[in-house]
Amino acid sequence: MKQRNIWMLPLIFGALSSFYSCKEVVDPVVINEYRFTNQTGGSVSFAAFYRNNAVSAYLPAPAVVLQQDSTFCQQLDMLFGTVYDHVIIGDSVVVTSGIIALADSLVIRFGDKRQAVFTLPSDTMPCNLLNLNNYNSEKIKEHYTVYSYVLTEKDVNATLPLNLD
Repeated sequence: MKQRNIWMLPLIFGALSSFYSCKEVVDPVVINEYRFTNQTGGSVSFAAFYRNNAVSAYLPAPAVVLQQDSTFCQQLDMLFGTVYDHVIIGDSVVVTSGIIALADSLVIRFGDKRQAVFTLPSDTMPCNLLNLNNYNSEKIKEHYTVYSYVLTEKDVNATLPLNLD
């Protein structure tokens, strides 16, 4: 009888460990949120461009126009690639498109007077939105980080005049 009990222990242990090891593994959702706030005194427009290697051309995304005192937010799921973006103007939310954080070039226009053009690899200009080092970052919780950039008059003055002729 003792011998039968000794052989049963490894079987019971094996059965219990197989139940424990068969639990489902779930990848965490990693969200990076990008917030752009306009404090320039006028409107700001962003046009993000993405290289399409199949046709060897740059494909623009729809431009985002950000009025004074409004904030443009983009939430990116870094593992699965889903995007939710929107502009907050007062109490209203407007959904837009064009992923600035994933673009390889970006044109920023400050009204109809000045503009800046940024491309990757990113340069060291202070208002380059393609350079993540220019953002203020805040870890909200595990797997959720907010990157913020406030566009100010200083950013406007660091750009070139727009020649519409």
